[in-house]
Amino acid sequence: MRYKWKYDLQNEIGRILFTASSIARGLYGREFYYVLPNLEEKYKESITYFPKSLLNSDKRFWKHVTKQKYQVPAQENEETIRNLVEESIKDFKLIEEELIEKRRQEWEKIAPRFDDFIRLVFKGTGLDVSEVHIFPTQFGSRGSYWYANKDKLETINLYYRIDSDIWVIAHGIIAMIVHFLHFKNYFQKDENNLTSSGEWFSKERITDFLIQRTSLSKLFPDYKPIQDLSKVEGSAKLANASTDYLAELGFSTRNPLVVEAKGIYDLTKKSYLKKLSNQEARILALFVNNPNVDITYDQISDTLWGEDSTEKFSLYYLNKLIHQIRVKLKLNGINAEMIKTKRGVGYVYFP
Repeated sequence: MRYKWKYDLQNEIGRILFTASSIARGLYGREFYYVLPNLEEKYKESITYFPKSLLNSDKRFWKHVTKQKYQVPAQENEETIRNLVEESIKDFKLIEEELIEKRRQEWEKIAPRFDDFIRLVFKGTGLDVSEVHIFPTQFGSRGSYWYANKDKLETINLYYRIDSDIWVIAHGIIAMIVHFLHFKNYFQKDENNLTSSGEWFSKERITDFLIQRTSLSKLFPDYKPIQDLSKVEGSAKLANASTDYLAELGFSTRNPLVVEAKGIYDLTKKSYLKKLSNQEARILALFVNNPNVDITYDQISDTLWGEDSTEKFSLYYLNKLIHQIRVKLKLNGINAEMIKTKRGVGYVYFP
């Protein structure tokens, strides 16, 4: 694959529009996409960076981006909105060419081995990616991808936040390929539920496996699976800060709970849930990280018992466990009706 790095002011304008549109449509702000006006090194993989100076009070801007979908660098956006964005970032310096060149060289060193892996693993799938366009940026999440042709994947486009580790590029490429080959209907779903959907999590699990459990693990030893980011120590603090910042921008998040390293954290009461057993906490975490989608009995069983789930499966036990979770939610002052029974399937968590 040929890798082309592209960067200029229009690139940053496109990234700001894409990020703002995603915030306005509810795609960022929960679980592992905490929207914050600053970057902390310790939590950089979990943060969607959107500084306060980026039009946080301009109603014209937010009204516009709420209606739009920006998947590519700005090219044909309304001139007024483009001018607003350009004015808002006049105090930001563009990324220094030396830093972009440093990242480019880091990637080029491992690109041949990475390309060999892609050819081997996806041989026979008809995959024919000839180019990867990498757009460095200062803003947004650690990385995003998109493609123009829904019928053939020839070019992969990646936003790459320049402070992120180089494995973010590998993650974007593999996630895009897995998405294209197995989850083509992904973007046809309700956008507000994309990061909650079973397809999204399946795509991420496959990507994590291919990077962590294969020869790529030697190329990217510091890789961090996105689903582990919500369990990082201090993620409750991030969730609180993100909720407050989104409210300042005029948006709100619906999920009152967040999975943190110490347990389940209540954003409303600003405290951890009490009296949960280990099994109850694990299943509640499964619900919290997968809102608004079906959680099947098999998924719950797999979470509890792993490889022994078939042998230990008991519908009576699972129903009893969910009953106990609802009781514990009530004891913690939380609406237990957020967990709905879906007869013959399992349960759905509606925050």
